[in-house]
Amino acid sequence: MMSFPTPVKIVLIDRDPIFRIGLKTGLLNFPNSEVVGEAETGEMGLELLSTLLPPTTESPLETSAVHMVIVDPFTGGDATGETGWEFCRTVRSRYPFLRILL
Repeated sequence: MMSFPTPVKIVLIDRDPIFRIGLKTGLLNFPNSEVVGEAETGEMGLELLSTLLPPTTESPLETSAVHMVIVDPFTGGDATGETGWEFCRTVRSRYPFLRILL
């Protein structure tokens, strides 16, 4: 079983800003987690990840600026028409070391 560094750095991706606020507030109860970014769509999420992470897929999890992405599986409506499921496939291919929670 893989262990995460402390704090676990998380990016939230959900089309509902109230849900993102609630989730971020709930994560404050866990001192070993830190929300490092938020996005409304998959397209915005990929842009955010590209600014936070190096272009290599070899980034070790321990030194990464992001460890986990929490995404709404139905996030969509962006210019690409990508759903949350398709977003996860894209993230997995670009950043295989990231953990994804749907």
